[in-house]
Amino acid sequence: MSYLKIAADAVFDWGTVIGFLTIAGAIVTLFTLITGLDSAFRWFAKRFLRRASPEALLSKRQKWKEELGEKLPARDEYGTRGEAIIRDVARMDVYPDVEHSFLHGSSSFKVEVKNVYDKGLEVFIAMGSRIVRGPGGKWIRDDRAAADKSTFVLPVGRIPGELIESIDWDFDRVECLPQIFCRFEGVRGSPFEDVVWYRRSEFEKGSHILVHDYHPKLPTVFDRLLSEIRSRLRELQFWGRKAHGFRAGKGK
Repeated sequence: MSYLKIAADAVFDWGTVIGFLTIAGAIVTLFTLITGLDSAFRWFAKRFLRRASPEALLSKRQKWKEELGEKLPARDEYGTRGEAIIRDVARMDVYPDVEHSFLHGSSSFKVEVKNVYDKGLEVFIAMGSRIVRGPGGKWIRDDRAAADKSTFVLPVGRIPGELIESIDWDFDRVECLPQIFCRFEGVRGSPFEDVVWYRRSEFEKGSHILVHDYHPKLPTVFDRLLSEIRSRLRELQFWGRKAHGFRAGKGK
């Protein structure tokens, strides 16, 4: 790329390139952190200052449970009731692009719907894992464990009715799936009040059983921040190698 070659020609040594990229990375990271803190303040204000009455909560939960129960397709042999797009109502104009944030995650993502539950909707949110009984009888993750010596579990996010703002049942133009607009004010900046784990039932095909005593640690805001910093550093290393390659090629 011509602009990279111009940038490479403008520097005198590799140390200058590293210094420039380090400063640029620090600026980007600082900007991301400030943006995240602003989002955290907004989340705190919404979470603790906007409290609905018990009657309003019950009414909203019941409304969505009835609508979802009626309009979702019947459960298939795998235990799912179709697919849907979960979208952050505060970032709805970003779609179909996806905006990532270490405080709020992706602005939209596709899920397989499990079913309604007492407060709202349950959705499968990721591929499953294998767990085994560790010392003291505690479940621990071990994806290398043999199938006959482990239990296969699936993570399920629980979206309470009060965090659902609207459902567009007309298929969207990108995924041809219904869209569920939520407030991402749940755990870890998600629309989930909790993430639980289910195992497949050996008695009824397509049915799942809740694993009550498995509670793996969820990623924290600090974990997401570290992931964001690592991503920025990898990006800087990539462009640094590009610039170094242009300079080395010019010297030959």
